Amino acid sequence: MLHPQEPQVFKNGHLTPPTKWVIAIQSILVALATCFVCWRMYARISLKKRIAADDIFIVLGLGLAIGRAVAASLSSQIGWASRMGPQEQYQVAFYQRYFERRLWYALSAMFTRLGVLTYYLRLFPTALRGLRIGSWVLIIGTFMQCLQLVLTLAILCSDIDDLYRGALNEYHNPRCSNAREFTYSGALVDAVLDALIYALPIPYIWGLRQIRLGQRVGLAIIFGIGLIACVFALLQIPFIIANYRTDAEGQQWFGSEVSLFIAIELALGLVASSLPDLRGLIARSWPNMMGPFRHAVESSEPSVESNRRSAGQNAPPTIGGHVQANVEERRRGIPGAAAMASRRKVPDWLRSTLASSVMRDTVGRSPQTTAEVASQVRIDVEGAGDHIDLEEGRQKRSKERVTAISEAAVNRISLSSSSSSSQKPK
Repeated sequence: MLHPQEPQVFKNGHLTPPTKWVIAIQSILVALATCFVCWRMYARISLKKRIAADDIFIVLGLGLAIGRAVAASLSSQIGWASRMGPQEQYQVAFYQRYFERRLWYALSAMFTRLGVLTYYLRLFPTALRGLRIGSWVLIIGTFMQCLQLVLTLAILCSDIDDLYRGALNEYHNPRCSNAREFTYSGALVDAVLDALIYALPIPYIWGLRQIRLGQRVGLAIIFGIGLIACVFALLQIPFIIANYRTDAEGQQWFGSEVSLFIAIELALGLVASSLPDLRGLIARSWPNMMGPFRHAVESSEPSVESNRRSAGQNAPPTIGGHVQANVEERRRGIPGAAAMASRRKVPDWLRSTLASSVMRDTVGRSPQTTAEVASQVRIDVEGAGDHIDLEEGRQKRSKERVTAISEAAVNRISLSSSSSSSQKPK
């Protein structure tokens, strides 16, 4: 039998009030995820002037996570109750919200993972074939998991529409609120999928020998922070077991821990998916905060443009948006200059001058069409040629000046010698 002091979901003919601390935690997590997604969208629009499919998926995931948080807050009562379904009309709302929060969770997790994976496909080049194949495999796996969860709910809750139609006498389904298959498969597959998704780019990032160790660690943290979500997915298991224990009267426990861990998991996924794009916004707003998170071009070699600016000189022209540090050396054929430049080349997705790069921290966008790119390169090459001609003119004038000074010195010495010889006594 139940002890009188133990909490009940339904007590004295009323649904007990929602648990306030559960509502507070759900609200904080949703607010945190919303802030990060909004900052992500602001960074995408302000820095890169466009949005992509991954941004749409993340916004959909956030909207469904908010809906799930509302449903979970309204059904956050803690205590014993029957999983057979509502026995009175006042109990219907609790079982409806309990079903809705499971459905919103499955859809929100799917869209969030799709946002992360399509971001990988947009960011990383086609040369990283293994990463792109892995992304497509995980996209299929994400779809399959969501389909499995939705079909499980559809089968186990086949008569849930009776609750929404008000046909309480026709609904007696213990499987919908007692969906062990849904709960266990959701927690276990969530942990596996999240681990594979957030760990996928780390080996490729760690293999970037063109950038320093601190930068690689920083990028690995940015892309791998979602691995924390796996821990909370696995932490659900012991509490799921506790929730399905049965008392002497056949009632089962409705706890809040599993719901909170799911909320943390969804919030972490949304935050982790927004961090790479936020890097550029933070670098532009607070450049001194980034440290090893600064992009590789600035950190791996000094910028000729910055050196000239510090010396009060005009910056040299650029080709394709990059400073031509070795234009003169390459023109003169200095050995090793081109090889040194090629060895220091970093991947395009790490170049701050490209609009599609994760390291973009300046406002504007690169030319998008072939004609625009060709026109820009032609203009910049002409500017580089003019710069070379200008340097040649300066060097020529400098040589002429040195020659004139030398000739004047020789003449002065000759005059001095002739004067000295004329003044000697005969």
